[in-house]
Amino acid sequence: MKAHVGPRPLTGFEPDLVDQLVRATREIGADVRLNTSVRGIEKSSNRMLVHASTDSLDQTFEADLVVHGAGRVPEM
Repeated sequence: MKAHVGPRPLTGFEPDLVDQLVRATREIGADVRLNTSVRGIEKSSNRMLVHASTDSLDQTFEADLVVHGAGRVPEM
């Protein structure tokens, strides 16, 4: 699962290319969630539980792998 706080990831890049990237990411099986804030992550057995909210609705997702990239400065 990939969660992103805004309506579109990679805001500094060409929108059509970002849309293609999001679509391709979904096609390979990744769950891409936009307008979603991650509130916490916890390990449960061999899975990860991701606690998030979308439009003020709290949700919990299971994932095999979680990658946290918030606050990273892109290499340009």
